[in-house]
Amino acid sequence: MDEFKLGQQNYPNKDRCGSYRTASRLHEGIINPGEFLNLSQYITGYGLAEGFKIQVYISNQIFDDSESYVLNGLEHLSSTKSKVFMGWGAKRSQVTGHNFKIMLAGVSVDGSKSSSIFDTQKDTTFIMSEEDANLHAPFEYRLKTRNNAKPGTYYISFYLTYFNGEGWICEEERTSFRINNKFEQYSAALSFLAATALVVTIIHDGLIPLLDSIHELGKFMMNRK
Repeated sequence: MDEFKLGQQNYPNKDRCGSYRTASRLHEGIINPGEFLNLSQYITGYGLAEGFKIQVYISNQIFDDSESYVLNGLEHLSSTKSKVFMGWGAKRSQVTGHNFKIMLAGVSVDGSKSSSIFDTQKDTTFIMSEEDANLHAPFEYRLKTRNNAKPGTYYISFYLTYFNGEGWICEEERTSFRINNKFEQYSAALSFLAATALVVTIIHDGLIPLLDSIHELGKFMMNRK
């Protein structure tokens, strides 16, 4: 479990207009049809903000809705008098269709106003949504590609919407990934076979004639004695 010293934002100018955006990390950017696309996502920034929402648009007819989901949500795992243990991944949300949304639920700390953004250390701008907790990122996308998904490059678009104290802000992030074709799927095996064929050719055209030559040289030397 991960320990966080949670509290409301306390850094200077914390009550000024906030600025935030999503930061996503693909575990594998090139996959085969039928495999999972795994993506971890964080929210970075600071300042006044509320009403967070992430709207997601994905390439149509690529993913299998029945096996695709997102792990999200903050949960209180345990606490002592001086420590609080929190973790991401409290909820599993099923993905349906080529677009879906995630609402960020707020949590109250020490009886204060419910919030989605917490400082993790006093007098810094480090916030919890920038960190892993309980071995999970704030948002973990597990998207199962269809077995018959066409090869090529595809995109996922994320739109983070929030109110920064003066107006509504919408930030876009676009992530690309590629699905291999048949040749690319088996390229490693084909490379191995090609290397094996090359070794066999070298042995046949180089090593065997060399051994034959050494043998003939030996016979010649024996006949001279």
